[in-house]
Amino acid sequence: MAAVGWTRSETRGTGALWFALVAVVCALVAAYVAVALVRSVRRTVPVVVARRLVPPLAPVAAADVALADLPAAALPPGAFRRPAAVVGAYTRMGLVPGEVVTARALSGGVQAATAFDVRLARLADVAACPRGGSSQGARVPPPAVPAGGRASAGSSGCRDLVAVSLPLTADQGYQLVRAGDLVDVAATYTLQSGTVSQVVAADVPVLYRVAGTMSGGAGFAGQSGSLGASSGWLVLGVPPGQALRLQLAENTGRVDVFLRPPGAPSEPAALQREVVTTADLAGAVSATPPSLAGQLP
Repeated sequence: MAAVGWTRSETRGTGALWFALVAVVCALVAAYVAVALVRSVRRTVPVVVARRLVPPLAPVAAADVALADLPAAALPPGAFRRPAAVVGAYTRMGLVPGEVVTARALSGGVQAATAFDVRLARLADVAACPRGGSSQGARVPPPAVPAGGRASAGSSGCRDLVAVSLPLTADQGYQLVRAGDLVDVAATYTLQSGTVSQVVAADVPVLYRVAGTMSGGAGFAGQSGSLGASSGWLVLGVPPGQALRLQLAENTGRVDVFLRPPGAPSEPAALQREVVTTADLAGAVSATPPSLAGQLP
């Protein structure tokens, strides 16, 4: 009986010892987790903040920003860690002193695919303009150019460009074009002397392609699925003079787009002075415009 009592006492003592060990281990783990959480909350990292007020659509100068140590857990998404990544960029909504500079503050939340103004700024090379502000130029998304592609002729040096939308159907070439392509735009219109055609804008970059529904889009039989929507709008980046030619051609006749191959040489300037008449269909193309073709040329 004494031996049995001693065994029971030993078992109870061993169980108490294990319970105490488990309690100590749990306490250590809880203490480690608490310390780690406190450290993570108190951990600071250097981020870029605005030192002074920067108005909307203005370039960010080096004196406008500085590095500050802020809690890592409280940083907004997309916070910049280096001033060099911010200086020269254009803010859309402006910055206030003490604000953490983020990618959204510089892009204004506008998707890169639809930010036509910043694409035009890159395409026009606004860094070369006297009013461009920072010597580093605008840090904006470049226009989409296919691999091995090329920019249009004269694509550098402070060009005056505007974005213009051109509605097209499948038989006008809409399904052939994607964002980043270069196209020629041809116009067919009627004069007193007859119907004429000419290229009104050459080597035009397509900034974006907006699928839509318009009447008259027949599409390619059996291929509408692989080629996407049969009609929509192309957003083109052109000089103001070409934009007026496109608007006039669209309102007075019919326009079609011709897809340019990547790496092809720029179209000669004489191409836009060449006018094709119905009489030329039976022979060589005349390089001399009809006497009444002055509306578009």
